[in-house]
Amino acid sequence: MKFKTLKFERNKNKIIAGVISVIAAIGLAIIIGRSFAFDNDENYLKTQTVDGLTFEKANIEYNQGVSKFTVEVYNDTEEKYNLKNISIEITKENGETVQLIAYIGEVIEKEEVKYLQASIDQDLKNSIKINYSINK
Repeated sequence: MKFKTLKFERNKNKIIAGVISVIAAIGLAIIIGRSFAFDNDENYLKTQTVDGLTFEKANIEYNQGVSKFTVEVYNDTEEKYNLKNISIEITKENGETVQLIAYIGEVIEKEEVKYLQASIDQDLKNSIKINYSINK
């Protein structure tokens, strides 16, 4: 028994350093994990590019029973872009999807920006995902 106690005494500093290192690594992993976790408040409104059109600065406002969705649409192609409308599929927290159709004109010139707006009589503030589809 005395031999084990002496062995522990000789390696005490190494054991303490190892325990502190493990605790620090776990703390660092938690901090990094939280910083990369999905933030439901903003992440679903991130910039997306679909078929040469970039959707930026998306926003949802809910006021008096109506949600208003707005987004800036940029033509990133090297030519004018012809389209009929844009479908916006919004997924709510409960998994329910809502389909909005928005019109911004039939043509978006090269490097032009247009402002897309659509409204619905539902609360979309707790949404988790947005997908855009261009109908040509």
